[in-house]
Order: sequence, then C-alpha cells, then structure tokens
Amino acid sequence: MLMAFYCFVHYIQSPIESFRAKDLRLTDNSYTASVLPALILAHYIPYYASFFTFIDPNTRHIWNWIWQPFPIYISILQFVLKKTVLPDTVRKDRIENVNRDLPTISYTISTLCALSAMSWWYTLYNAPYSLAALFVPSLASGQSGDEHIRMFFQFNELFCMGACFLWLLYLYADMKRARMMDDTWLGILLKGTILLGALGPGVTVGLGWLHRERLLATRYHKDALVVEKAQ
Repeated sequence: MLMAFYCFVHYIQSPIESFRAKDLRLTDNSYTASVLPALILAHYIPYYASFFTFIDPNTRHIWNWIWQPFPIYISILQFVLKKTVLPDTVRKDRIENVNRDLPTISYTISTLCALSAMSWWYTLYNAPYSLAALFVPSLASGQSGDEHIRMFFQFNELFCMGACFLWLLYLYADMKRARMMDDTWLGILLKGTILLGALGPGVTVGLGWLHRERLLATRYHKDALVVEKAQ
C-alpha cells in the first residue's frame, strides 16, 4: 500500500512538462552517489545476514530486527555523506554538464540489478516449487499458519511490484505523449515480459527506470524551446 502511494505521489508531482529543459532532470550528485553505499550498508548487509544459514538462528533474528528500519538508516547515511565526503556540484553541473549524474545512476542501477538477477536465478534454481506456487497466492480454505504467512508475502510481492510496473507504464505514456519516446506499446510490453521472465521483476523495473532517465537526458520535450526549433 505504501509503495503504491509513493508511486502515486511521485507521478503527480513529476509531470513530464517539468522536463522541458534538460537541466531540470539533473539530480544532486552528492545524494545520487551516496545511494549505493547507503543501500549496501543499511539494507543489503543486514538483510542477507538474516538469511545466511551458516549464522545461528538467534543472530539471524537480531539482524532481521536491525534491518527493519533501513529507510531511516539510509536517510541518515546519505545526509552524513553529503555533508562530509561528497561535494555538491549541482549548480555548476546545470551550466557545464547536465548529464554528470548519468554515469552514477547507471552504475548504481546496474549494480542493484545484478544483485536482483542473482537472487532471481538462485530462487528459480533452488526452489522445489513451480513459479505459480512461488508467486501466485492460494486462497484455499484450511491453510496452516505458515501457508497464511506465505500468502501474505505473495500478495505483498504482487502489490509492490504491480504498483512499480503500473507507475513505469504511466511514466512511459507521458514520454510518448511528449514525443520523447519512440518505442511502441507492443515493443515495451514484449521487452518487459522477456526481462521479467529472464531476470526477474527487480531488474525489469530497474532497467525500465534507467531507460527513462536516459531518454529524459537525451530527448527534448515536444514543447521545448531549443535552438534547433528556432532555426
């Protein structure tokens, strides 16, 4: 529910008309560069530590509790890194290099997609169940407590990733309306389906978002006032 609400708020606060000028897409690189190290320290290390079988169950349980408020840790870490290590160059970048943050965004998303793909392949290879049993909730009566917990996680996965996919499609629709995107809907859905099956939902959303960032950085909005149109 919160993921869907976040997607909704982001969408209504980031209309495509806001990106008529390319420098309006530019992110603060001091924050952008801190995303990956903050995620690794605050999210991935405690998250995977709660699953590693060579760690005793009590310690894994403690790691799981440490992991729970990771958004708070990430916000604190990003703030500290911005104030102490990473310089704020956004004003200079707006004039001299509006694409300065793109390599950082690409590296960050590519790294996270690699982790997501490995998790997806590991699950498919090791799970003793079919994809339907893994991801499609069962509403059959008389289920055990463990089966109800499994159903909860399955609905959680569907709602969370469903919100992300719908959000991405809305963003793509806006870019197509602004003539910043040439892909057909058939091509978009076909590529998304192939990515979903081969690399998993996390990679599909990550690469879909990266494609949007690159289009915003390299294409002009149809109503943008640029030298080429003036001539």
